[in-house]
Amino acid sequence: PILRDILQKALNDIAETEKMNILANWVQAEQGTSAASSFVLTSEEQKWLSQHPLIRVGMMDSWPPMDYVDARGEPMGIGVNFIDAINIRLNDILEIVPGPWSQIYGDVKSGQLDALTGITPLPEREQYFNFTKPYVTIAHAIFGGLGGTYFSTLADLEGKTVALEKGFFIVDVIHSRYPEIEVKEYSSTENALAGVSKGDAD
Repeated sequence: PILRDILQKALNDIAETEKMNILANWVQAEQGTSAASSFVLTSEEQKWLSQHPLIRVGMMDSWPPMDYVDARGEPMGIGVNFIDAINIRLNDILEIVPGPWSQIYGDVKSGQLDALTGITPLPEREQYFNFTKPYVTIAHAIFGGLGGTYFSTLADLEGKTVALEKGFFIVDVIHSRYPEIEVKEYSSTENALAGVSKGDAD
């Protein structure tokens, strides 16, 4: 909980203009207004940080533009830019550890990693995670093949094959609420999109 509070304070300290500058690297965003810095840690938080000089943060290795590893093996993406902004406030104590979702998710649950980027707050996860407020909200979208059928809702996918990344919460949602949809799971979002591109999924 203390780490969560520290990270939340650092996120709160990122002014709207700084957030917009981060997001402008990846998506078109409107410019916001700046705000005065409010980053002050309590003595308890400062003590906790002195006892934890390195905080290892799990990051997905194949979820562009949010989080991914480039051809040189370097962590990239929107989440990385937010971690860089937090590191300015915390004297570079955050270390990014990229990996597949199932691995980094499990490593945080088991205590092998300290934190995780790119996770959706869900009630069933609250027993394992202390969530900050979202630093960015991602709209969910359905991608289909170019020139193919347009799908505007999940109900439109009934009787179709849907490519999804293994371990994502949407897999369970579709299995439980839309049993008429055939789910084909892939090891990464990139591979799922490739499956649609090749015609292996709708």
